[in-house]
Amino acid sequence: MYDVIVIGAGINGSATAYELRNKQQKNVLLLEQFPLPHTRGSSHGHTRITRCLYAKKIYSQMTLDSFPIWRDLEQQTGERLYINNGCIQVFDEHLEQEELQNAQRICEELKVPHEILTAGEVNERYKPFHIQQHSKTLLDTFGGTLIASKCLTVLQRLFMKAGGVLKDGEQVKNIRPGKICTVSTNKGEYEAKAIVITPGSFASKILPKVGLNLPLQPIRTHLCFWKVLKEKEGTVESGFPSFMMDKYHVYGTACLEYPGLLKIGLHGGKQVTCDYPDIENPDFENQKRFIREQMKGVECKPSIVEPCLYTETPDQDFILDFHPKYSNIVIGAGFSGTGFKMAPITGKILANMALDQNHGYDISEFRMTRFENIIQTSSHL
Repeated sequence: MYDVIVIGAGINGSATAYELRNKQQKNVLLLEQFPLPHTRGSSHGHTRITRCLYAKKIYSQMTLDSFPIWRDLEQQTGERLYINNGCIQVFDEHLEQEELQNAQRICEELKVPHEILTAGEVNERYKPFHIQQHSKTLLDTFGGTLIASKCLTVLQRLFMKAGGVLKDGEQVKNIRPGKICTVSTNKGEYEAKAIVITPGSFASKILPKVGLNLPLQPIRTHLCFWKVLKEKEGTVESGFPSFMMDKYHVYGTACLEYPGLLKIGLHGGKQVTCDYPDIENPDFENQKRFIREQMKGVECKPSIVEPCLYTETPDQDFILDFHPKYSNIVIGAGFSGTGFKMAPITGKILANMALDQNHGYDISEFRMTRFENIIQTSSHL
């Protein structure tokens, strides 16, 4: 008998399990269908952008509140998890003036240190950028880079060190709701007072077991690494930040994974299923156009291409909610390619929901009832 079973050991499930065991001292089982570590979900890879630059204040707040938790995890383990090299968002002044003003307002309200930079200032400060002169840039000096693979393993390691139980290579076959929930896997059967389901791109496999069919779509995209022609440009040591530019739907990090290679990825991709995630002949045109028009001295052909899978909701917002029939089943899903950086807080929220405790955040906009016209529920549950 466990207090809580967490299904899915990606970053959000692992952060939830860590919060339940290490902070709340609960008896917790964390289940993962694949042997760890693996590359079948959304939490693998070396780096992730972290930033407070959001159009919605709740996301900025949750990211801001995550920074001290990442630092605390670093203190506990001696691992470097959060590189504070800043994050910039480039706005096309002709098209995005309102978005720039909104992002600046949120930074001011949350007291996030920031600067407005001209294209010339960006190009001088952060080579190999060659930003077009009509653009303006907002620099979030709290932002930067998370070492994603270490963030995930640190949470799992500390969870187990504190007495949490992690079972990988166990596929959930059935979930029987009730006052006491029963979870059956290919290796055993477990009971708990509450369940947190963080299924990632496998929501269509797991959520029907509790009678839910949510509008969640797996997206296959690719992480691309592009050669910088001049040595030492684009590096963390040179001060190069993480970055985004919505005009091209691109984002990127400094040369970290591979020496001399910038990561420039595309937010968005092809709709797939979790069973058939591979896409042939991926399209890199957005990244190539960004490099041609906004950079100088970067090779316009990716040197390394790595697949990545994440899961979107129709409105790109999270689902953090209780099951409509069972208050001891909590769902965390649809993080839409942006949930990694704030996982310490979404994990705290999901953990407190499972324990029926106050978590201090207004998450009303993350309820699944916003999709009530398309949610399907099984009548027998």
